[in-house]
Amino acid sequence: MDLLIRDILLTPINAAGDLATKSWYSSNFRAIRELVQDPNYRADDVDPYEPVIEVVIGDATIQETNDFVTPTFVRVSMDGENVGETSLFKHGPYTKPVWNERFLLHPRGSFSMRFEVIDHREHLRGQCIIGTQSLWGAAGRTGGLSIKPQLTLARDQICGQLTVHCRPWDGLPPERPWWQPAGDDALKAEPDLFDMLDKDGDGVLSKEELQAAIMKSKSRDVSPMSRQRPSNIATV
Repeated sequence: MDLLIRDILLTPINAAGDLATKSWYSSNFRAIRELVQDPNYRADDVDPYEPVIEVVIGDATIQETNDFVTPTFVRVSMDGENVGETSLFKHGPYTKPVWNERFLLHPRGSFSMRFEVIDHREHLRGQCIIGTQSLWGAAGRTGGLSIKPQLTLARDQICGQLTVHCRPWDGLPPERPWWQPAGDDALKAEPDLFDMLDKDGDGVLSKEELQAAIMKSKSRDVSPMSRQRPSNIATV
């Protein structure tokens, strides 16, 4: 093996000859592949019956601090090993990010899952830890559940809340957000005031947008005397 590595790395290459021949590439890359591959690994070693849970990172509420809250994402780890990250939430308000992104995870043998809310500067905005076996067991008994653990920083300082949905994976892609009621029973979300004011959708309220909102509110007469009187009451 040492001689093989020496031949690959130290043998002079004839630019006009060796590099122009197919045999040089095929022989050397075959040797490199044998060095880096594990001959004992087989793709069919994966157990098709290994339990899988579907974990969905829903939304979060992040408390304001001395520095402004910037776009955030969630990093998921199991027993200290990073297993995935959500996308960066770039649409305001940044204190109420929404992801609704799912992860398929193997819960067997795992002790805990850590969820870290991190901004684009890699600053930790909050984290929470959930027992994997407890979450797996509860999801199996109920068929699916939603929890809202508190986000904390150093010294267990509460700084927000994260919404996590979990259920046993049935092997099929989700047709709809399964944690929300289907059909006519679905609750329509009320329009967000920030989104109504943020006309250009850049996640920041400009001076012009604030002035437009103030002028619009002044144009409405919301005093009690402005309400229409019932028709059956006579006026004098």
